[in-house]
Amino acid sequence: RIYLVISIIMTIAALCWFASIDLAGPSVATFVAQLGIVIGVLLGAIVLREHITVLDGVGSMLAIAGAMAITYRSGETVVIGVALAIVTSLGWALQSLLVKRHVAVIDKLDLLLVRSITMCVGVLGLSAVTGGLVWPGFWLIPVSVVLAWFGVVMVNLLIYYALNYTDVAKVSVLSVIEPPTVMVGAFLVFGDVPATMQL
Repeated sequence: RIYLVISIIMTIAALCWFASIDLAGPSVATFVAQLGIVIGVLLGAIVLREHITVLDGVGSMLAIAGAMAITYRSGETVVIGVALAIVTSLGWALQSLLVKRHVAVIDKLDLLLVRSITMCVGVLGLSAVTGGLVWPGFWLIPVSVVLAWFGVVMVNLLIYYALNYTDVAKVSVLSVIEPPTVMVGAFLVFGDVPATMQL
């Protein structure tokens, strides 16, 4: 049952993530989704009684200030994209909390399998209903499988194992390297030049 709850949360988070990238752009969506760090730190402290340091508090305030700066004077579409990115970050933080709380009884590979199947059904279902289902070229299918293996399966497996040994707050804080990585990737792949306030 916990596998299905986590899978549904992550499917909703993934759908919101795709929409936030479409509406706000990959750089903005990724920066705002880092509020999941703040949410993870707070949930770890409140629910799991983890200790928050002064540095955790300062980092959380900087993340919130950064998210507010990105949305300042943005259009309605970007603001909706930012709101969806916040829903995504809440989903990621809830996933970490649930995995940490049940880490002793969760088989990490089984969870990833159920999560992957649920997410595929959700994404394909929404794509079919909205007419947004576009089949990639044949060459892209093996590339997608390899990237999914490293980008989703391996990363999440490592996160799940890390939650065996450390606090939710520490695992959440480690994800701080994602925004600069995505910003560089978005520039290289899509030509998406970051705004001055993002730098």
